[in-house]
Amino acid sequence: MSPGAGYWTYDGATWTQQTVTGLPADPTSVAVWKNRVWFTVKDSASVYYLDTVDAITGTATEFPMGSILRNGGYVRGLVNWTLDAGVGIDDYLVVVGSQGDIGVWQGTDPSDPTKFGLKGVWYVGPVPKYGRFFTNFGGDVMLLSELGLVPMSRLVNGQFSEIQPGPSQKIQSLLSPVIGEYRDDVQWDLFLVPDSDVLVIKPPEISGRFVQYAMNVNTGAWCTFTDIPMVAAALLNGEVYFATDDNRVAKAFVGELDQVAVDGTGGEAVEGEIQTAFNAFGTPGQLKRFTMVRPVFLARQPPSLKLRLNTQYSFQSVAGSPSFVGEERAEWDDAEWNLARWGSASNTYEIWVGVTGLGYYGALRMRIRGLGGTTLFASFHAMSELGGVM
Repeated sequence: MSPGAGYWTYDGATWTQQTVTGLPADPTSVAVWKNRVWFTVKDSASVYYLDTVDAITGTATEFPMGSILRNGGYVRGLVNWTLDAGVGIDDYLVVVGSQGDIGVWQGTDPSDPTKFGLKGVWYVGPVPKYGRFFTNFGGDVMLLSELGLVPMSRLVNGQFSEIQPGPSQKIQSLLSPVIGEYRDDVQWDLFLVPDSDVLVIKPPEISGRFVQYAMNVNTGAWCTFTDIPMVAAALLNGEVYFATDDNRVAKAFVGELDQVAVDGTGGEAVEGEIQTAFNAFGTPGQLKRFTMVRPVFLARQPPSLKLRLNTQYSFQSVAGSPSFVGEERAEWDDAEWNLARWGSASNTYEIWVGVTGLGYYGALRMRIRGLGGTTLFASFHAMSELGGVM
C-alpha cells in the first residue's frame, strides 16, 4: 500500500494493482487481522474491511471509528497485536488515531456485534503523519508518538506515565521536539534489526542532515547514527536495505567498513563519537585540574582516536577526525597458505593522553576509528591534581 498509488499485491513474481469494491480511491495503509484484510483511508475516521476471510480482494465494508477518536483527527494505522491476556493467546486489533487515541478491539467478525467489541481506549500523543510509526518488539508492539516510544503492554496495564516512562526516556528531551516539529513530514520509520540487537527510529532529513536514533534492545542504551542518507528503509531476510537521497539502494549494519561497493571493493573505517557520563572521581566537593586520561579498548587492532576531557557538564566536541588504516586479514579458502597473515584475536589496548580541564566533574569525549564490530571501549582512567573546595 502506497498513499496515492493504490492497493497492490505481490505473488512472488508479479505486482498487481487490485480493485476493491466499496473502498475509497485513496487508501493509505493495509493490515491483516484474523485472516481478514483491513484498510485505512486518507483523512477518514472510518476503516474498511473485506467481507470475505482469506481473500485479498472483493467487497469492502466501512466500520466507523470516530467514537474512539476523542482528540479528533483520523485513523492513522492498524496494528495486529498478539497477546495473552490471561485467557489464552489471542490477536487484538489496535486502531491508532492521528492525534494519539488508541482503541483495542477483540473478536473475529466485525459484522456481528456479539463477535467483535472494544476492549478499551488509551492516549499516547500525536503520531507521525507519514511512514511507519510502529514495530513488533518480541511479544509487544512499540508505538512512536510525541510521548516517545510507547510499549502497548505497559500502556494497557497502566504502567506508562511520567512516573513510569517508556524506553526512550533517556533521549526524550531530544526526540519529543523532533516529532512535534516534523511529524507532518514524510520519511518517518521505526524498525527492529534482530541480527544487530538494535531498534532504530528514522526521522526525516532535518536541516540537510540525516540522523537516526538507535537503542540497544539488550541494555536500553541509546546512540545516534549520523550522515547515513536513509530516505526509506525495509528489512528483507533479516537485513536492512535503505534508499538514499541520490536514488541508490544500500545495505546497513553489515560488515566492518563503510561505503563498500557492491563488488566488495573500497570502504573506509566507521567513525564513532562518544562522551561518557560525568564523574566526580571520588571527590565531588573538590576542584580538580585534569592532566591525563587513559582509555582502554578491546580490539583486534589498535584504534585511532582524538579526545578531550569536558568538565562541568559541557558537551564540546572533538576537533578533527582520527586517521585509521585497517590491516589486511587472510580470508579462508582465498588466501595463500604460509604467505597470508593470520587474523589476530582481540587484545587490550590503552594509552595515556594529555588533556586540560578544570572542574569538579569530568567526562571523556572521543572520536574513534577502528575495525567495525570488533572495537569495544571498555573503560578509562583519569589523572588529576586536587585543589580546594571553592
